[in-house]
Amino acid sequence: KLGGTDSFVNPAADAMWLADNSTIVYATPAVKQAQPLYSFHYTNAATGPAGNCFEGRTFIAAEPIPRTNYAIAVERDKAQTGPPRLQQLDLLAQDDQELATLDGYAGGLAVSPKGHRVAYFIDNEVLEVRDTSHPRFVARLRVGFGGVVHWSPDETQILVKRAPEKKSGDIVSINVPELTVPASGRPIPIQEPTLTPVLHGLALRDFAISPDGRFLAVVPPGKRNLQLFAFSR
Repeated sequence: KLGGTDSFVNPAADAMWLADNSTIVYATPAVKQAQPLYSFHYTNAATGPAGNCFEGRTFIAAEPIPRTNYAIAVERDKAQTGPPRLQQLDLLAQDDQELATLDGYAGGLAVSPKGHRVAYFIDNEVLEVRDTSHPRFVARLRVGFGGVVHWSPDETQILVKRAPEKKSGDIVSINVPELTVPASGRPIPIQEPTLTPVLHGLALRDFAISPDGRFLAVVPPGKRNLQLFAFSR
């Protein structure tokens, strides 16, 4: 029970633990629409609710950088008068660093296990991969619509479920190409990578890779059974 009062925080989504293993940052709806906007709040396992995080700002999505107090987020103002912006957030100090202004954001935000790179869909077909330390280095890959994106532990592959987040679809594996700095004044070229089917192209509802990279966990359509398979590059 948070602070000895209640074990529930409602409404809340996408909770992120900070490195002290006690502080939690979570999202609550700020603007309800087709692509909802969220605001962030703190709570603490011992003392309970602790206030706002990045007060007055709204975000489409956020993913923690493992084992740190940082997260990568896509920020959008409430009026949606400007483009989405990719931010690196220090959740403890409430500080930020803007990484890029995006041409669009359609979902699938995923941070690589070491935090070196981030991937996300800029539209319903194109996946963008960007270096978080040197954000000018980028690649765009045409992979078809995807709702769930995961990195392999060695950061050389990206697995994509090609269906909306709550629908079933096939999973494909993509080798991450070399990231480059686009020519000034020219659009970022879109590559056509080889899409390698995973598990013979079976339709699956959800999937994840274990942190040590040994197993692929999948949820087939229907009864929500969890199945484990050996995973390797």
